[in-house]
Amino acid sequence: MSFRVRIPLPGRRRAAELKAALKAVEALSGEVGDLRSEIDDLRMENDLLAHSVLIDVHTGLANAAAFELDHLQLNARRRRSDQPYSILLGQIDHGDSGDSATPEDNDARLLAVAEVFKASVRQGDRAYCCDQNRLAVLLAGSDLKQAVAAGERFRSRVENAGIVDCSNPLGVVTVTVGVIEAGYRHEAAKDVFVEVEALVSEGGAAGSNQLLWPH
Repeated sequence: MSFRVRIPLPGRRRAAELKAALKAVEALSGEVGDLRSEIDDLRMENDLLAHSVLIDVHTGLANAAAFELDHLQLNARRRRSDQPYSILLGQIDHGDSGDSATPEDNDARLLAVAEVFKASVRQGDRAYCCDQNRLAVLLAGSDLKQAVAAGERFRSRVENAGIVDCSNPLGVVTVTVGVIEAGYRHEAAKDVFVEVEALVSEGGAAGSNQLLWPH
């Protein structure tokens, strides 16, 4: 003997409503999942865009805009905790006026030096491409004595990399490096950059492949 249970009409209507509501919830969950995926994609695109704005396309190093932002952070830390930091500027040495290097040669020279800088930065420091001829490093937590040691490391590693440069008397690419310790007079990135740039320019006039610092 079998029994058939008849659900009262109001009960059947309620079941249908619940079923429809469940479908609506499932559809909404799918839309929320799609929206989350779109938000993740937009966040990734935003991160990539922010990254590209602060990176030199040619060398892959941080650029001048990144230098300014990082300098602000280090300067603020120095004011809060008196933690020192220093700046290193490396200028690629060029031969005499008879140097027949093409723009492509200069690009290759810059890229090769940038690779040496990348390999030479210690954890916590950061290298920057300032322009076609100069690269910089912010040395977090370094006083002048430590910065001088770092400057010699960068200078010698570029020379020992053996990057061919027929216009250089040594036959290889060299850099003239200047270092200074940041002080209270260096509130803005341009303040510290102008000072170390002048140091390198004045010293570089006397010869190439030098390490220079305030005495």
